[in-house]
Amino acid sequence: MFCSQCGAQAGSSVNFCTQCGARISQQSAPVYQEPAQIYMQPAQENFSQPTVLWTLSASEKVSMFKADQCYIVFFPDRLVLDYLTKERLKIENEHLTQEIRQSDMGFFKKSAAMMSYWSGYAKRYATMQPDQILALSPENKVLWNSAISQFFFHCYSEDFDEDSNTRSSGGECIILFTNGAKMKFS
Repeated sequence: MFCSQCGAQAGSSVNFCTQCGARISQQSAPVYQEPAQIYMQPAQENFSQPTVLWTLSASEKVSMFKADQCYIVFFPDRLVLDYLTKERLKIENEHLTQEIRQSDMGFFKKSAAMMSYWSGYAKRYATMQPDQILALSPENKVLWNSAISQFFFHCYSEDFDEDSNTRSSGGECIILFTNGAKMKFS
């Protein structure tokens, strides 16, 4: 049986969750629970200044025809999802366009500067803390490692850049939660 508030596993004879204190329903747990209810589960570990381990550019599958663009930022104790909403992309593009217009670059250099900015966008997370990423957009979410039961990543192709770093392109990511919820990314 699982807690409907935080997703923690609870014994069949307990009345309250040992993780969050919520009342445990004695009914059977649903097969699928909206994952939004487990994002803010407190971490078991206590990292004072977590460092970014990896950043993955992804699209979360919301429905058959809709996907939300985001970055999955991996920390030792959690994943932080930074969603790039249409409004946020528009603001960032307008800001960048103003900066580029003020420079003395030609058309092609301006276009290259725009492409370079977006291709290196994930590098900005390297020095950020989870709370800074969460503050970028109200849609952003935290996925605590303690709420994740399995993480699958299948890469479609891999190559090496000029510094001999592995670069993956294309793939699928599936996150399964302890309460049975699932998130899919491509």
